[in-house]
Amino acid sequence: MILVVANPKGGVGKSTTAAALSVGLRRRGVRILAVDLDPQGSLTSWLGVRPEEAQRRPGMVQLLMDEVAAERAVTDTPAGVPIIAATPTLQVVEEALRARPNREGQVYRALEPIVPTYDVVVVDTPASVGLWLWSALAMMDRLLAPVETEAAAIDGVARLIRELDDVRRYGLNERAALDGVVLTKYDRRRGTDKRAVELIRQGLGDVVMDTVIPTDVRLVEVAETLDVSLWDGESPGAVAYRALTQEVVDRWLSDGMTRA
Repeated sequence: MILVVANPKGGVGKSTTAAALSVGLRRRGVRILAVDLDPQGSLTSWLGVRPEEAQRRPGMVQLLMDEVAAERAVTDTPAGVPIIAATPTLQVVEEALRARPNREGQVYRALEPIVPTYDVVVVDTPASVGLWLWSALAMMDRLLAPVETEAAAIDGVARLIRELDDVRRYGLNERAALDGVVLTKYDRRRGTDKRAVELIRQGLGDVVMDTVIPTDVRLVEVAETLDVSLWDGESPGAVAYRALTQEVVDRWLSDGMTRA
């Protein structure tokens, strides 16, 4: 199963969610591969790989430029999750891929030889609409959108749904749909957050996951300090992400983990 984590709106906890799910699934014995399609390399950092280390190792850039085979682009991380890492050079590669035929299919073409090796491939995407988001949507089996608990959050979801409609309309992926929404950065002390949760649940229905991710300063330290042990801690965010991982397993992995 290729699980894409996406939202064109920034600051919603997208890379945090992708990393937490990757770690959580790995802890459950799922054969997991993380794929970073964000030139900022946030998922790479959240899994404990320093930017300078990512620059020295083969990763997504070298894979897409046909410099290495897919298995050689995979690197181990301190979090125990293998990853195809991203670096800022990915922005340059985007321009090169635009000249290729079937440009939205290039990422899956490069990954295809190793996808069957894993039960789940978790893909992180940039907080923007462009080739990397479309590449992810073109190969997705499931899509999870992190959404911040604020009134304007629905705008990012609406934009994502429009992109999904276009992906299907152009025949890139008939499976492209919004499978799940996870509410993030929730502060139970704020009435505005509670009202936002109610509005989003009313508007989107069962697609909204039961688990709500609270604001948690401890998890911010993962990317800052690269202390991946915090994923296994008892902070509110870590506990909530473990619950979300179980919900993902119950919703999507019980019916098989391979592409149709």
